[in-house]
Amino acid sequence: MLEDRKRLRTEHVDVVNVGDKPLRAWKPIAELTFLGLPEEEGKAHRQFIAEAKKAGASAILLLPAEDAGLRGRFGHASPIGIPHRLFKATAIVYE
Repeated sequence: MLEDRKRLRTEHVDVVNVGDKPLRAWKPIAELTFLGLPEEEGKAHRQFIAEAKKAGASAILLLPAEDAGLRGRFGHASPIGIPHRLFKATAIVYE
């Protein structure tokens, strides 16, 4: 969390895609990450939305995913594992 202030849970969170910018002024309140397989991008986005609602965010800014290297079945680094991605987003509030 970037901000210690407690906020009320929100029911709706806007999703701002990679490369787009929100139309209103905003400030970040939390950085969100999800380590998973490339095909788990939708699962990562659902988790980001749930966490952002819990944090009281107005929107999430999706950031480019990063290569997390080869990992074994349970996410541990492995030289013969499966390629994983680190999905990232920033939870924001409109000012």
